[in-house]
Amino acid sequence: MNKEFFNIFKSIPTYIAVLQLENYNIKRYVNALVRMLKREYFPSKRKGISWTLPLKVSVFIACLLLIVSSFIISYTLFDQKDVFDATALVTSIIIIFLSSLFFFIHLALSTLILKPLEFIRTHRLITKAKQFIQNRRGDLIIIGIAGSYGKTTMKEALFSVISQEKKVLATKGNENTPIGISRRIISFLEKDHEVFIVEMGEHEPGDIKELCEITPPNHSIITGINEAHLERMGSIENTIATIFEIDDPSLTDAVLYINNDDEVVRKEMEKRKSDKVVKFAGKNNESEYSAIEIKEKFKEDEGILFYNVTGPDLPGEGVEVSTRLLGAYMAGTIAACFSVGMRLGVSIESIKKGIEELSPISHRLEYKKQNDGSILIDDSYNANITGIVEGITLLNRFKNYNKIYITPGLVEVGNDTERLHREIGKKLSYSVDKVVLIDTPPSRWIKQSLIEEGFNEDDIVMYPTMPTALTALAVERTSKDVVLIQNDWTENYE
Repeated sequence: MNKEFFNIFKSIPTYIAVLQLENYNIKRYVNALVRMLKREYFPSKRKGISWTLPLKVSVFIACLLLIVSSFIISYTLFDQKDVFDATALVTSIIIIFLSSLFFFIHLALSTLILKPLEFIRTHRLITKAKQFIQNRRGDLIIIGIAGSYGKTTMKEALFSVISQEKKVLATKGNENTPIGISRRIISFLEKDHEVFIVEMGEHEPGDIKELCEITPPNHSIITGINEAHLERMGSIENTIATIFEIDDPSLTDAVLYINNDDEVVRKEMEKRKSDKVVKFAGKNNESEYSAIEIKEKFKEDEGILFYNVTGPDLPGEGVEVSTRLLGAYMAGTIAACFSVGMRLGVSIESIKKGIEELSPISHRLEYKKQNDGSILIDDSYNANITGIVEGITLLNRFKNYNKIYITPGLVEVGNDTERLHREIGKKLSYSVDKVVLIDTPPSRWIKQSLIEEGFNEDDIVMYPTMPTALTALAVERTSKDVVLIQNDWTENYE
């Protein structure tokens, strides 16, 4: 059982954060709290609480419900008629304090109370955003990005490339929901914007379809599909169907770009008939655009990779480009940038410049050279199996460093938890020198798998929390260590 669940000072901010993370969906909110209680779910601290007006109102009403209910219980219990009776007041304060342990109930009730008003407000907001887009349909190019992984990197890369020659607006942070995207449109879309890049989030079937109704894409990109959000989706089939909602047959002029390296995407595409499909890849040669890494040029002391890109309208020998964005998945992202950029009329020189100017994205295989000479690869925002494997593969390439891997494991992978974490352990067993695990139910499967694969148990260390692990590592690390942190918040690692 999670003892912190009943710590008033820690639990109340967590209740609020989880409500927002679950987009005020009561069913998902309650499910998340149950999993927290069982220590099966650890809400992300990376984004903190965004104190939007709806959240402020919801918390305010929840506080009122807490106070009023506590006073009613107190005065009913003591049968007091005097509102200012000292005993009843003191009792009320004690009850308020104890009831705070169940503040999640008051939050849920306040959310239900506000549902009708929120529905009206959301409907108006989305309708207004749709009208904004409708008024620009003749001259605004919309690029939609969907997938289980790689969406943010793809968005940032395309923004850097296309903005070399055109005025571009893109969604930011967690603006991948109907409300977030609608606010972005209303607040920031200007008349001289030529391109709007939209990252589309999926949590339930129908999500991508709803986003496409707000921002119908001229260019749709599928980055890849895996088991991310499997507990919410219910099955991998639901995930596939939801992400492929971006391939809307009603958008007759839209072009679909797919990651041909992703087996799930490739197999699903084989079932579909579409004349306007462009394939990009970093490994699969049966693609219009490919970016193949020049492995001998990898600069491990600087964190720079080199690729050769080939495709239609590119020189026969290809175009060499370098990037500070690490990970094999960047090959597909680079190929996609050339594919989309060329179709939008961006020059080869500008595409190359945009890729090479792209800074590492925070907490996504972010290369950080430390003052003591060691290297930290911060992949703490990575929460899917494809990215985990990519990170371990990258770590294995550092031949002149002692390789250390840190993770609490993955969440929201449903019934595949044991299988996926055993796979992680197996890959780690021949890729790294030391494994640091945060003690969670998923990470214990990694440890068991490592031991079964013959990994030295002395090189497996477990800590109760990430801050504890990072503090210990900061003391122990040497100038010849390269440390990869996956799927957690790493602001304490300095």
